[in-house]
Amino acid sequence: MFKGDGLVRPKNMSFLLTLIVAIVAYFGSQLSSYIGYVLAIMAMLVIGFASDSVWPTGNKKENPIVFSLFWGLIVGLLVPFLLARYWGEGIEGVVELLLSSL
Repeated sequence: MFKGDGLVRPKNMSFLLTLIVAIVAYFGSQLSSYIGYVLAIMAMLVIGFASDSVWPTGNKKENPIVFSLFWGLIVGLLVPFLLARYWGEGIEGVVELLLSSL
């Protein structure tokens, strides 16, 4: 963030769309590994191309579509994966997952 660029609360529509995208992403990835793969690639593309517009600031509003895609795919794909790893193997499994690429 830049100085003087205070964070503001996103619109309610952005939160609603995020919830819808997260639910669709979670159940889509559980339905088929191909769908999960496509959603994961889409999440990486959104992270790469829209990383500067995923949260509103005092100077600019968020784009509800970009906001919901970014946070919905993160919440729908990454959070359930990390929670399943935590419940299965504990904190050691999550740390091992994060450090396995080093």
